[in-house]
Amino acid sequence: NLEINLDLSGSLPTELGLLSNLIELNLAIAGVEENLPTEIGRLTSLKKLIIKSSVTDPLPTEIGLMTNLETLRICESEITFLPKEIGALYNLQIFDFNGNRFLLSLPPELSQLSQLTVLNTDYCSISGVLPDISQFSNLRELYLRSNYLEEGLELDTIWSFKKLNHLDLSSSGLSLAGTIPGTTFGEMTDLVTFKMFENSLTGSIPSEIGKLKKLEEFDVGTNSLTGSLPTELGLCSSLKDINIDQNKFRGTVPTELLNIRHLDKLFLSQNAITGQISRNQCEAVTEIKHDSQVACPCEDSCKKFSALDGQA
Repeated sequence: NLEINLDLSGSLPTELGLLSNLIELNLAIAGVEENLPTEIGRLTSLKKLIIKSSVTDPLPTEIGLMTNLETLRICESEITFLPKEIGALYNLQIFDFNGNRFLLSLPPELSQLSQLTVLNTDYCSISGVLPDISQFSNLRELYLRSNYLEEGLELDTIWSFKKLNHLDLSSSGLSLAGTIPGTTFGEMTDLVTFKMFENSLTGSIPSEIGKLKKLEEFDVGTNSLTGSLPTELGLCSSLKDINIDQNKFRGTVPTELLNIRHLDKLFLSQNAITGQISRNQCEAVTEIKHDSQVACPCEDSCKKFSALDGQA
């Protein structure tokens, strides 16, 4: 069995296809600037293919012959489309194409990759319909941030991914509408990251959020959420970053929230939230944003403070 980490420039040699026992090919530090050779399809023992360079179209259709692949990570390339043969990679667990700013679409055959645990297309230019991922029951990480998607994913599908650790659907273009179901949300106890910035969420934050002991980042900024902030947020002892900017929240800032030990960022602005933040609480975090109706004794001296006037 072989593993190769290459540091080179130009094009890959076609002789690469002769390495029939190769199990890992890492081109993350290589300066490959041309398309991959079709001979790469001969690497049928390969389990991990990592490329981070200016690889160009076309991605060879022969990639579908690499059926032992478990990790396919091609980032920051100049690829604009993916061949449908990717759907033949039935052992694939990690599909990471983040940072491919020229990638315009995903093939419908992506829905055949039912063993995926990671799907990452952050910071691409994907538009249109997201392939059906409702059968990805093993999914642990889903990143679709900063794309131009129009449809193909419903909130009910998200809530069915009970094993999720990381979710980022911020500015994906999907503008997902609906509520956060309390019981179901409370069962997603492996969640570490929940980012739904710039969607169309309505309703309130359910009290069941307090069951998410591993939650570190909670970002629901720029939605249409209402109601008061649940005191149960204080039970999320791992929380570091909270963003509820630009919603329709009312009521006071829960003391329980402000007392979270590791809280680092707290964004509350452009809501109708009132209350008071103590000097100790303000000094404990790196950055706070809130409206003028929330009193803070540090506003004249604390450089971390950022007051934003606004109404929901």
